[in-house]
Amino acid sequence: MTLLVGLGLIFQLFGQQNYTHIQKDIFYEGSQYFFENDYESALYVFNELYAVDTGFSEINFMMGVCLMKIRGRRDEAFPYLLKAEKGDIGEADFWLGRAYHLRMDFENALKHYKIYEQAPIKEISKEEIKRYIDISLKAKEMVAHPVDADIINIGPGINTKY
Repeated sequence: MTLLVGLGLIFQLFGQQNYTHIQKDIFYEGSQYFFENDYESALYVFNELYAVDTGFSEINFMMGVCLMKIRGRRDEAFPYLLKAEKGDIGEADFWLGRAYHLRMDFENALKHYKIYEQAPIKEISKEEIKRYIDISLKAKEMVAHPVDADIINIGPGINTKY
């Protein structure tokens, strides 16, 4: 994520009247981990805030992205990203598109990519969004028309223990 989006999320937090100074410091710490691509540490820190306010869209968004970036935890991201989308976090549409794609729900993936594509301010370039749309279209087509294939071991000259 760029500095622009990150600063926007941080400034929105400081508008949260019900957060204490300590909670704002915790959000800032988690954001630092997040922008350094240390998603596991960021998630750990954001969990502290999530326990206080499960409805805060920015926390839900950042937790969802963290989970999408952590191998083996992508399925957990879905509810957080849905909450972020309901909270009008524009970047959530891109990440929801990714989450739906990974669930092989290509119709919803395409819907969210197209919503994101129309957003006036976005992190991901139009070319990259087009690429994700093309990937989902191709995957949808391939799932609809599977190919019957036989996998044959062609012998020890190719299939060695190394």
